[in-house]
Parts: sequence; C-alpha cells; structure tokens
Amino acid sequence: MINNKRAITHVENIISFSIFIIFLIALFIYLPPVQKPNISDVLLDSLQHGIENETNINLLEIPIILNMSGYSASISCFTFANPITSSNSDNIVVKNNQSVVVPFSISSSNLNVANNGAVYYFYYSNQVNFKNINQAPLTLSPCTAIQYFFSAPRIYSIYSYANLSSSINSVSSNYANAKLKYKIPASADFMIQARNEYGIFFSTESAKKPAVGISVKARDIPIEYLENGDIKKGILNIRVW
Repeated sequence: MINNKRAITHVENIISFSIFIIFLIALFIYLPPVQKPNISDVLLDSLQHGIENETNINLLEIPIILNMSGYSASISCFTFANPITSSNSDNIVVKNNQSVVVPFSISSSNLNVANNGAVYYFYYSNQVNFKNINQAPLTLSPCTAIQYFFSAPRIYSIYSYANLSSSINSVSSNYANAKLKYKIPASADFMIQARNEYGIFFSTESAKKPAVGISVKARDIPIEYLENGDIKKGILNIRVW
C-alpha cells in the first residue's frame, strides 16, 4: 500500500514538473523577452531634451476682459491693476483680440492700455525682450478706470524662435562643440532643422548631412514657438546616424 502511494506521488511530481516546463515554453513563445532600447532612439531622446532645455522659455498669458456696459470707443485708454510684480516693460507685450500689439505703460501698481477693443492679452516673460516689437510707450493721461476682470492665466512652456535659430546656427558654426553639448558620441552624427507651418526653414541647415546609403533615424516633433510676440506652430526635425 505504501509503495502504491509513493508511486502515485512520484507520478504526480512528474506531471507537475511537465506542466511547469510547458508553461515556461509557452511564456517564451507568446511573451518575447524585453528588448534593449535602440541606440538611435536613445540619441534622439538626448538630442530632443538638450534642444528643449536650451531653447524653451516660459511665457505667461493673462486675458483682460472689459465690462461692455462701461465701454466706449471714444475712451482713449484704460487703467487696470498691474497683474504681476514686475514693471519692466521690455519683458511685457499687450495685444488685442486680433493679436495686434497695443501701446501700454506700466508701473508697480497700474497698467495703462490704449483703447483697442474690449479684450486684451497681457504677456510676460523674463526670458524674452519685447522691446523691438512694442510700439512707443503710452503717454495719454489720465486713463479711464473701467470694470474688468483678469481671466484664468496660462503659462506656456514654448520654444523661442530666436533661441532655436541660434542653436541651429551653432551646429553649423561649431559642429564638434555641438556634439559635446548634446552628448552625441564620436562614432555618431546628427542634424537639426526647424521649419514653420508653411515649410520655410528657420535658419541655415545643419552643416553635417548623411552620406548616400547611410541608415538615418529621424524624428519630426510638432512644436509651438514664440516669434515677434506671436505664438506659432512648426516642426522640429532631428536626425542621427
């Protein structure tokens, strides 16, 4: 009787082991092992992050909405509270609802804006100088106090056209230094291009180009960028080989 039990136990062990082996085989068939990341993808990620860190800026947008019951086209300018702590006009631009730059003046307490509609957009960035696009400072005084409210602010993390153009040019002018900056190994090469929504390139193309027949890994990245105070759409194209 004892021998029969031992025989049964032995058979059960063999069956259990066989089932375990079959299970392992099924795992390898239907669940292939995790593949190592492709080195080209790693280089593209490194290049993309490097460009973002070098060229991105933060842009604050605050809509200003006027109460139409007190609005009149005959009013020359309006006065609002300064919505931020800075009064550096070079870092500020004000636009109307049609994205037209509007003259303004600012102090630590007040923002005065020329009458150009009932909706305005206040933009601020300490990483951008808007001096070249702003009109002459508003000199009208006094400006009319009118009922208004600041709508929900928005912070853009956005590419700078000037910064991105400069980065592309720096690749052309000093490729060896650019490889070190973007952590591209000596055995690899890379290229950066950017174009607007109409396909026009921002700046001169990268000097380095792949030889015919070389396998190239490329990535097109839809971007938003700031140019002359306007937020625009474009494509950042990066390549490694």
